[in-house]
Amino acid sequence: MGGSVSESEDGLCIRSSSISLFAIFDQFSALYLKYCCLKLVRPCPVIFALLLWVLQVLPAHAQSWSAEQLELANTASDADYLTQDEKDAVLYINLCRMYPQDFLAKEVIPYEIDAAYSQRYQREFIRYKLLLVRDLEAREPCGALKVDKTLFNDAKCYAKEISTQDRSGHQRIDCKDHGYAECLSFGQESGLDLALQWLLDIGVSSLGHRKICLEKSFTQIGLRTETHFRWDTCAVAEFQ
Repeated sequence: MGGSVSESEDGLCIRSSSISLFAIFDQFSALYLKYCCLKLVRPCPVIFALLLWVLQVLPAHAQSWSAEQLELANTASDADYLTQDEKDAVLYINLCRMYPQDFLAKEVIPYEIDAAYSQRYQREFIRYKLLLVRDLEAREPCGALKVDKTLFNDAKCYAKEISTQDRSGHQRIDCKDHGYAECLSFGQESGLDLALQWLLDIGVSSLGHRKICLEKSFTQIGLRTETHFRWDTCAVAEFQ
């Protein structure tokens, strides 16, 4: 993730100075986040912003996704019952599962939210973005999720239910609960926004949505979006 690359006589790839700089930054950001979580230091928005700026400067220009990577991750491409945004959400979740470090460089680091969000939410975004960076740096790849019609029908039922009325948490009244691992989303417009809302998991201390999306034992997903009476859009994803 950055710097020039040369090959030594024994065939090993050696990455130049930006890796050492990135390592220094990585250790500093980890220590700072740890101290903030332990409340040993007071979180500073300026430092958070500086950490993200350095994070964007150190890596080299991210390459585009290769045709092979996109083809392998795009398991929903032939599901004619899904919208394009739903297919895109599955695609981006799979890219993160299969290529966590590439996803970090290509999608997470450049990702920003609308400046209209409150300052408090902006600070939370920075904090959770740095946590996601730390996670993906060390994460091992896992297999792509394949779309499943049974899971889709379950997601479709509950997405319809929550689109017109308030629900507490994952409360179901009209739709039967089959016990699948479940993620809910509100107010996201694109497949990338939807996937990153779950992966960033802002405000969720357990990071439950991220853990579900990246759980290695899961092999299938069903996802449905609907128009929401308050937040414009909503989505439900079921995993198993």
